[in-house]
Amino acid sequence: MDCIPENMENFWAADVETWDYIKNVLSECDYFIIVIAARYGSIYEKSGKSFIQMEYEYAKVLNIPIGRFVYENPEELPFANYDKTEELQKKFNDFRAELQHGQIVKYWRNLDQLCCLICITIHQFIVSDIENLLYKNNKLKIKIDKMKFTWPSWFVLKFKEKQNNTI
Repeated sequence: MDCIPENMENFWAADVETWDYIKNVLSECDYFIIVIAARYGSIYEKSGKSFIQMEYEYAKVLNIPIGRFVYENPEELPFANYDKTEELQKKFNDFRAELQHGQIVKYWRNLDQLCCLICITIHQFIVSDIENLLYKNNKLKIKIDKMKFTWPSWFVLKFKEKQNNTI
């Protein structure tokens, strides 16, 4: 699909606040894809929220189209894949409910299915938004960001512009 991964593991070591850097990355994003399984994610101490929830909320503020992918039955996953505290489990359950409320959500059970669903969604985003993409300097702007992923934990994908690739 001609996309370039932009994930936390690829962030460079810099004297920059993590959340400021993430907001800057998101501000260049045309599409945001969020995938969750059974964990809430790393907490940003200043807000008490996970980075992934903050990214999701910021993508909504920026009116970025969002693809939502939720693991179908997180209760079936081994205990090792869950948050260990009741507080984090509650935050995860509340966030999962928010993702599912009033929006189209795709449920997944394995990585093969997830990959297919994401590819279909990216294709539909591009097809439905082709005029907007052509307007943006005739470049396809897509961003991929993947948070720390330990199968079957949870992660996020965003799609980033491939700098010198015209449609």
